[in-house]
Amino acid sequence: MRKSLLAVAAILAGIGLVSLGNGLVGTLVSVRLDMAKFSALWIAVVVTGYPLGFLLGCMFARLPIERVGAIRAFAALGGLMTVATLAFTLSDSAVLWTLMRVIEGVCSAVLYTITESWLNARTAPSSRGLVLAVYMINDKLTYAAGQMLMKVADPAGPILFVIGGMAYALCLIPVSLTTYESPLAARAPGLNIVRLYGVSPLGVAATFSSGLINTPVVGLAPIWLANHGFTTDDIVAFMTAMMLGGLALQWPIGWLSDRFDRRRVLFVIAAGTLGLSALLALAGGAPIGVLIALSALFGGLSFAIYPLAVAHANDYVDRTQAVTVSSGLLLSWALGSVAGPPIASALMGFLGPVGLFTHATGFAAVLVCFAFWRMTRRAELPLHRQNALNPE
Repeated sequence: MRKSLLAVAAILAGIGLVSLGNGLVGTLVSVRLDMAKFSALWIAVVVTGYPLGFLLGCMFARLPIERVGAIRAFAALGGLMTVATLAFTLSDSAVLWTLMRVIEGVCSAVLYTITESWLNARTAPSSRGLVLAVYMINDKLTYAAGQMLMKVADPAGPILFVIGGMAYALCLIPVSLTTYESPLAARAPGLNIVRLYGVSPLGVAATFSSGLINTPVVGLAPIWLANHGFTTDDIVAFMTAMMLGGLALQWPIGWLSDRFDRRRVLFVIAAGTLGLSALLALAGGAPIGVLIALSALFGGLSFAIYPLAVAHANDYVDRTQAVTVSSGLLLSWALGSVAGPPIASALMGFLGPVGLFTHATGFAAVLVCFAFWRMTRRAELPLHRQNALNPE
């Protein structure tokens, strides 16, 4: 475990700084859009820029990595992200801001693809679940820290954009100076999302489900609570509990996935997510203490679906395909993240507040059934042969 973490320490430090910048800049852009009195249409356009860019980045992430290698690609895209962030200080033009958010989305997709391919290519199979858990904890903690940086300066001024740009610039240092080998830069065999589904149907389905379930819950839960009459403090406590639960259970779930069939662990986690979603759908009017406890458990289980799916998919591919597998799984997650919010919003409009967790319950149920079906279609991979296609 210690050897695996040392091999990926530089990329974890680099992506942590990217996440720090994302937490600050994403929050700051939303605040500034409101302060600048943009129209509702332009606010929607600017906000959509980042996920649109992320989708595009997932589709083409392998190209710069194969052309110049992971380290140079990370440095180039980190530099471009720095420039895009500083460009926000030049003008309040909605067109400029939309373009910069698209660029930041593209850059983020490539940087996360590099990170996840690096983790999977340089981590021993026996510790992959734990290392991915450390990655998720690192990502969530640094993102939250970036949001807290909003307090250090007036959001109406340029200072916070400069701080965000500094975070992106600093991410280049640990990755550029690492003495450990990055993932192979040679052109890898093609493995688009359709072929990736053929290799790991559950990996693709679970990453898609993670985006489909978690993104609307994180984005719309404050509205769900407000519609039930809860205060702003209650909403903050509920969302904080969800994030802390996600952090607390990442490590033990990752540990379990390294010692048991990952599909079984994923099945249990998805079943737990299903149960908690159903409880939350029924408990909208419960005391806030009860909802906070359910929120923490929901976050602990549902946020573990993505890293479990990534670890499972990489058990069945060759190390030379680490880049294409990572970009394919990120694309699957991004597609779910784009599709989830409008579906959940439509259900909330039709059913009322209960529609949010009805949405989560329904899609968690589909994932549970699919995971069970997959366990009947492919024999369990023995632990001593786990990831035999990718020997350490």
